[in-house]
Amino acid sequence: MSYIPYMAYAQYNNRLVVKDPKGESIPYVGAWSGDQMEENASHLTLESGTSVTICTIDLAAAYHIVHQGRYTLQYSGEFIPKSDPIEVMVEPGHVSEADEVVDRLLKEFMTGWNLEKVLPHDASPQGFRLPHGVVEVRLCEGRPGYGMTPIIVWQVRQPVDLATVQDAWSATIPLEYLGQNRWGAVYARDSAQVSVIEELSQKRNRPLGVLPRVRKRLMRALEIRIKSNP
Repeated sequence: MSYIPYMAYAQYNNRLVVKDPKGESIPYVGAWSGDQMEENASHLTLESGTSVTICTIDLAAAYHIVHQGRYTLQYSGEFIPKSDPIEVMVEPGHVSEADEVVDRLLKEFMTGWNLEKVLPHDASPQGFRLPHGVVEVRLCEGRPGYGMTPIIVWQVRQPVDLATVQDAWSATIPLEYLGQNRWGAVYARDSAQVSVIEELSQKRNRPLGVLPRVRKRLMRALEIRIKSNP
């Protein structure tokens, strides 16, 4: 059997069918990839009865696994053959604050939306990194598409001085303070269309006005109380 060792086949784009102890598919909250394989990638041969590790996936980061019990995993069959199902046991444990926030947004935006969970990292905006950042959630109406950016919601443990938050988007699509909840403070940025040919656009990024339509839903889902930003 011939194959290309391309980790995105399994790691991105909801290609694993993960079912909970009740047999229901659980939401994918991982990243989406454009499936651009490495140029001139070599085809490798897998002998009958042998196996090879292509990549290691953090299932808890890519799929919304928050309940204990026996789960089944199976590759969907897109691009490479469908796998046999395997079972994993999730032991009892504590649900993180990040997953609590994601769970509430999933329940509010389950139909017609895609949601991506991003934990704080070094490239997060200043003030939204650890130890104050809890989670960044990217909400996209429909399937993510090229040239479009999602609504981004940041849950942090304490209010941030927005005057100190500067990034490539700030000039055209500013951050908005939504209020506070049990986990701290919540900020959001509108969805946008990105100009891929900058010379044809006076503004590189154009807000799409999605955030005003769903602001009340966000506030309801996260139990946000309106308070002035210090």
